[in-house]
Amino acid sequence: LAVSFGQVQGFKLKDAYMYLFTTICQRLASQVEAECSLTEWRDVFEILVYKRASELATKQKYMPSAIRLIASSLLISSDDFFHENWFSVAELIIWRIRDRMLEGGSFALVNQIIWVYLYRYPEAWATMGNRVELLSKQIIPLSHILDKQLLIQYGCLCGTKMPRLCVRVFIMPLM
Repeated sequence: LAVSFGQVQGFKLKDAYMYLFTTICQRLASQVEAECSLTEWRDVFEILVYKRASELATKQKYMPSAIRLIASSLLISSDDFFHENWFSVAELIIWRIRDRMLEGGSFALVNQIIWVYLYRYPEAWATMGNRVELLSKQIIPLSHILDKQLLIQYGCLCGTKMPRLCVRVFIMPLM
């Protein structure tokens, strides 16, 4: 499937493949211990699917589906690949929401990425704090666009792991 996804032509077929792979990735990511560390799975999701979706994300008509696929494939990737790419993907989603190229509901993808970062593949506390703070400073100006439930969910995700940072960077600016 992944090889044919790389070779398929036409908007409807590409969109159908992206929907199929997004659904597969989301189902796999719903398992707490999900990580595709087998070589075959890594080749499929990290090399073929992620790379092709990244290429398609540069085109306006494919962007919403491609960004969902990029984020979904990142959720089940290995820890090395995740750490290399998670911040840039989260920023990409936030920028596209800010530019009104994605709807505010796409912020759920950022929440999923943050959950994986904080709970499945954590880093040193200082690094985590700095990265979450940088991301939060980009999110706060978008609070009028974003779905309030998703914004609250983001606050809860960050607040349970880093309560002081959450109060200082996230809650106080919203008051």
